[in-house]
Parts: sequence; C-alpha cells; structure tokens
Amino acid sequence: MELKLPDLGEGVMEGEIVKWHVKPGDQVTEDQVVLEIMTDKATVEIPTKTTGKVSEILFKEGEIAKVGAVMMRLEGAPGAKATPAKAEAPKAAAPAAPQARAASPAPSAASRPAPAASPGFQNRDVQAAPAVRKLAREKGVDLSTIRGSGPHGRVLLEDVQSGGSGGGGFARNTATRGQRTEERVPVRGMRRKIVEKMALSKRTAAHFTYVEECDVTELVEFRSKLKPVAEKKGVKMTFMPFITKAAVIGLQEFPELNASLVEENGVPTEIVYKKYYNIGVAVDTEDGLTVPVLKDADSKGLWEISGDIADLSLRARDKKLKAEDFHDGTFTITNAGNIGGLLATPVINYPEVAIMGVHQIKKRPVVVNNQIVIRDIMYLSVSLDHRVVDGAVAARFMNRVVGLLQDPKMLMLELLGDQF
Repeated sequence: MELKLPDLGEGVMEGEIVKWHVKPGDQVTEDQVVLEIMTDKATVEIPTKTTGKVSEILFKEGEIAKVGAVMMRLEGAPGAKATPAKAEAPKAAAPAAPQARAASPAPSAASRPAPAASPGFQNRDVQAAPAVRKLAREKGVDLSTIRGSGPHGRVLLEDVQSGGSGGGGFARNTATRGQRTEERVPVRGMRRKIVEKMALSKRTAAHFTYVEECDVTELVEFRSKLKPVAEKKGVKMTFMPFITKAAVIGLQEFPELNASLVEENGVPTEIVYKKYYNIGVAVDTEDGLTVPVLKDADSKGLWEISGDIADLSLRARDKKLKAEDFHDGTFTITNAGNIGGLLATPVINYPEVAIMGVHQIKKRPVVVNNQIVIRDIMYLSVSLDHRVVDGAVAARFMNRVVGLLQDPKMLMLELLGDQF
C-alpha cells in the first residue's frame, strides 16, 4: 500500500515535509495523521486511508514533494500483499524499488534513506517548531520535560540548548575562519515560502509607496473609553478594528486598491475589481510573517472584527491555521506599531495590488490652530502596484482613511449600518 501526496487544492502542486509523526516499523490506523506538509497556503496534516505497518518513508523532513508522489509504503494494509502467507515478500520486491522511485515526481528525495528513528519518548503533543524538534532528537532531549519559554509554552531552540544534556549543539553547517564563525541555516518551511512570495511580488508588481501622518489623539481617547465595555464582552479592543473599518470604507470608494491583475505568460489581460472585502492581517510568528485573511470585513462590526483578529493571530502562532484561512484575500494590513520604527514600505502581498503599513503611535509636538501642542501621531504607508493604481488614487484613498481615523465620531457614523 502506498500513501501518495493528495491533491491539496487551490492550484497547489507541491509542499515541504515539515514533520513525520511515524517511522518505519510503526503501526498506523485508518485516518491517523502521519505527516505535516507546508504549502504556500498553510501547513496541512496528511492522514492514512487504511491500517498497516510503516515499511518505508521516502521523503525526509525539509524536502519538497510533488502532488502524487509516493510518501510512504505500508505492509499489512488491505490489498498491500498479493500472497500474505509469504513472510519474505517485501524483501523479494526490494530490487524493483529503484524503478518505482524513478517514476516518482521527486526521484532524488525518494532515493535517500528514511529519517532516523526518534528517541523512545514521544514529542507529538509538545508545541515546538520543526527545527526545535530536530535539535531535540539530535541531542536526545525529551521535549515533554522542558518548560517552554515561548508564547503559550512553546519550546524554543534556546530551551533545548539549556535543558538538553546530550551536548552536541546545533546540527547546522558552521564554518570557522580564525576567530570568526558563520552559521548556515537551510531555507526551509515558512521562511522558504516568504522568500518565494516576496521575490514574486517584487518581480511582478511595479511598487510605489505613499506615506501620510495621522493624528489619532481622539481615537486614542475613544478607544480607552471603549476598552472596559469590550472587556465585559470578552474582547480585547486594539486599534486594528478601527483601522480595518476605515480601510474598508476607503476601498469601497477607491476600488482600484481592492483588485488584482490577471496575467497570461507575463502579459496583463484584465483587472479584477473585487466586490468583497477580505482583509489579510499580517501576523508575526516564531517561524516568520504569515497573512491569514479576515473574511467579509465590510459586514462585521468592531466587536466581531476584534474577536476574529485575535483568533487568527492566536491560531497563527499556535500553527493551527487551515488552508481556507489564507484564501481570497483582497487587501492586506501589516501592523508593526507594537514593535516600533518610524515607518516602512511593505511589500505587496501578491496577487493583491495594495498593502497598508500601520506604525507606532507617538506623542509629538504639532501645530494646531497656530499653537504647538502635544498630539498622538501615527504614520500610515500604503504600497501599491503602479500598473493598476495611480498616485492620485493612492493619495485620495489615504486621505479618506486618515480622515476617518482622525475623527472617530465620523467613523462611527459611517458604521451605523454595521453591527457596532
């Protein structure tokens, strides 16, 4: 019986092996999750469709497998053996294995040895990244005995280094020249996807960025008054719901920013103006930046948006997002305000044509009615594909968003038709 990488949908043709949950010799049951694979959409769990004993694993963690490739072979599965009475049947079939592997969509990976067996303990229920699990296996450390210092108890690399007794250190390639050292880390997992997506965006879109400052003094005061009300509803009220609603209103008035450009063989053929408003929310995770999508933001009120963003952020950091959480985004907001910095020029989340950067709110001296006063000031930047969005359109969109955020009463009037 062969377990092949199934069709993952959404035009996904390949994925990276993140983690195997079984090893040769393990007994598996129907619908048991045996591996995790990362696509450019999400990390997906792959189950078996039958029972049996794992006889061979054909891909290592970190390798790329094409849809349809044979991932694993099982003994004892229904239909796996033509003559069950012959115990030596698997050995007799061994010489034909190289030909079978050569027909696989990923032949080089198939010819490599199966992953080394993990220690006798199991680390499946511990929250840890693949690199952390790999280091733990190499050092002989039981992750379940380590108290993680990361978010929600996640075990980090430094936790394994300080808590492991097996020595060994990193299993990465390190080159030493005199007193100088270099650490070389394979480009895998989410970082590989980020590399691919960012390079694709910069190769295709004609980037330009428009920046404006926003006086959010009244919004800061309004939010502080709403916070106790939100807490009673079990909601943490941040600035993102206000920014999201202001952006949606701007997108409704300037649809050029809520669009995508269709290309065939590198030649633009049509612009698709989206009549729905699914806002990508950039989330900083242990493995890198990911962008789940807040669906139907135009029809949701502040409370619901707050809850949805909190849910997406938590599941992103816990690696529990599903493929559908990344589908159908139309516009992205990336918020680095809690980190700092004056402003940034974010890279467009292809195939969208616009992304808005939100930056830190700082008290600054500004001139109001010919008087120097202290106000809460925030910079907003919007990066756009100049092939679709003209500079004047970008400026008008930003003016609309800034105007709504500077006057929260006007923003609330715009939202009277929503569930506030």
